[in-house]
Amino acid sequence: MEFEITSWPISQLVELAKSEAINLRPPYQRNDIWTTPAKRRLIQTIHDGFPLPAFFLHETTHGKKYDMVDGQQRTRTMLGYLDRLFKDERGKFYDPELDGAIHRYRIPVVIMRDVSDDGGMSIRTFYYRVNKFGTKLNKPEINKAQYANSPLQNLIEEIADSGDWNNLNLFTEAAENRMADFDFIAELLTLLKYGITDQKRQVDRFYEDPTFSSEDAKALGVIFNSTLKKINSLNDCLPISRTRYRQRNDFFTLFHFIYLIPQLTPAHLANLWDILTRIGPSISPSNEKCAPLQDYAFDCVSQSNSKPSRERRLAFFNALLRNKEPEPMSEKSEDDKNPILADILRYFNLTNTDLIAIDDCFVPDAQRLPLLKD
Repeated sequence: MEFEITSWPISQLVELAKSEAINLRPPYQRNDIWTTPAKRRLIQTIHDGFPLPAFFLHETTHGKKYDMVDGQQRTRTMLGYLDRLFKDERGKFYDPELDGAIHRYRIPVVIMRDVSDDGGMSIRTFYYRVNKFGTKLNKPEINKAQYANSPLQNLIEEIADSGDWNNLNLFTEAAENRMADFDFIAELLTLLKYGITDQKRQVDRFYEDPTFSSEDAKALGVIFNSTLKKINSLNDCLPISRTRYRQRNDFFTLFHFIYLIPQLTPAHLANLWDILTRIGPSISPSNEKCAPLQDYAFDCVSQSNSKPSRERRLAFFNALLRNKEPEPMSEKSEDDKNPILADILRYFNLTNTDLIAIDDCFVPDAQRLPLLKD
């Protein structure tokens, strides 16, 4: 790799970016994540005449086209300010007459050329290394940089852009800007491929697996999207965003439960969803009157990504929604055939007669449970 150190006026950077001679979004780059206060501080730094860190560009076409390797957030901030999208620290929008000097402000630029013929891997490696040991990038952003265009990363991004995923409204815009959705999709795909595991180690191993091919990604995507469509049918009954199951740990278990039972019909799913949403408000670490509801809540907040916690949450779903015992309650609680379901029935003042048969299971009659309040 060769590089040239030079300086440009901001006007040159802006002109190249607006003409798309500079690509601000090469595959390894993150989203536009800077807050307005951060953008204002950058503009004030320029107004004050203080120097900025270097901008790193990868020259992809000799003297004509570049990828922005480092400096994307600063460039977007300059473009936004000049387009009057936000005010500076003075509380004023850009004024060409008063703020014209900003165009002459010079920035250090490092232009990298003659990288290896491996699809830009050296550039991605550079980006990865300069950010890995600082606080600039979080885990999913580093993965996007390190594994750009890999079959797994491409699948994650395809799912994140899909209508079925976005209809669930699981993440705020700020969380999506930091790629929290990418991170969670990676967890769910790891679940489908490897089953319940401890989150961090197995997700990392999945990214590092050199045998995972584009064909593998396509097949895994079919399974993922099939499960996602079923979950969207629940969203039609009652939006997940209005329930506790929009939280990552709850959704993880809901997704796993539905994936494991592909024969569930839409009517069956709707009934089970009615049960889950009605008991949801009673799931709390402070609910000392019902141990199963309290324990499930603890498993959502304490060591929630560990294998044991995930297994216990799935066991809770199965005990509640896949109960095979027509009479799970006994006169003495120590004799209960399904202790989890029996305790929940007692908590809601229900008995065995309040169960209904769905397929080969006996579950609480949702109509006898309290309604979810807005």
